Amino acid sequence: MKVQTNQAGARESSIPGAAACIAGALLMTCSWAQAQSTVTLQGILDVNVRMVRNDATLYSLSNDGISGSNFTFRGEEDLGRGLKAGFWLEAGVQSDTGNGGGSNGLGTALFNRRSTVQLSSPLGEVRLGRDFTPSYGNISRFDPFKANGIANANNLEPTTASLGSAAFTLLRTNNAVSYFTPSIGGFFAHAMVAAGEGTPGQKYRGLRTGYMKPGVEVAVSVGITQGDAADNDFKVVNVGGMYDFGMVRPMAFYQKGTYKTRRQDNWLVGVAVPMGAGEVRLSYQQANQSGAGTDANDATQVAVGYVHRLSKRTALYGNTARVSNKGTQTYRASSSGGALTPGATSTGAEIGIQHIF
Repeated sequence: MKVQTNQAGARESSIPGAAACIAGALLMTCSWAQAQSTVTLQGILDVNVRMVRNDATLYSLSNDGISGSNFTFRGEEDLGRGLKAGFWLEAGVQSDTGNGGGSNGLGTALFNRRSTVQLSSPLGEVRLGRDFTPSYGNISRFDPFKANGIANANNLEPTTASLGSAAFTLLRTNNAVSYFTPSIGGFFAHAMVAAGEGTPGQKYRGLRTGYMKPGVEVAVSVGITQGDAADNDFKVVNVGGMYDFGMVRPMAFYQKGTYKTRRQDNWLVGVAVPMGAGEVRLSYQQANQSGAGTDANDATQVAVGYVHRLSKRTALYGNTARVSNKGTQTYRASSSGGALTPGATSTGAEIGIQHIF
């Protein structure tokens, strides 16, 4: 859905534009003639039937099997001479219940996924607001499952306790200022600083830099978060890469997270294999903890999935994963699957549909 305005911000309409708007009431699309700026409504609905077997077996209707369900308002204004201003407001959607928003580490937020205003030019882009952290980029880029669904790499990430710290910045952070360089011969960088505003676990600084051309990408990133009121840092360093051979697309990443005397090393190898209108996805991941008596608390995950594209906007998919824990570790194939005995195995499977609008 696009709502376009002139440079002064007033809507311009015409007889055809009004007719399009009436049709848009039925088709969920509506547009006006444009001069300088555009506002767009877009989103994804991703719903699946899911089974998770932890201490008990749970069957449910769930979300986000191959992408995060969301609705997004975004806009851009051409200021001339290569300078553009814009905004992005993205809210999570729980398609099975109709609920929206989610936690941002400070409470419940409507636009919990992204809330930014930005300025861009040939020199790059500056964003202000809530957004993905640079240190999360290699996980989402180099996981065949794109860090979504029952089989995603985040299943073995310390996202709840962050190795015992208060850090809430593994995926996104609030109150951030980001800078994205333009691609220079394929090389790029993304830097971010975020104000903690007196809340431990929110103050962050990070950098991701790498090289990307069609079919190949490598990157390294680092993120440092104030882990507690005593200024002990939670640190994440990771590196990853992907190469497209056409018939197969292998990828991998390695990550080290540390807080005080605790450490967790994660590594993943995966592959995506195109098959006509579909794609087979496989991954193997390990998480190894050490320090402060946690040396035995390790885990592995094996995951297999398939996506079949019915069109550019609609896909069917199926994923399955098995998480094997050691020691007192309790990683699960899905956090919504209920309690798990320390050291036990968690399995899950899902079949779903994704639609992009």
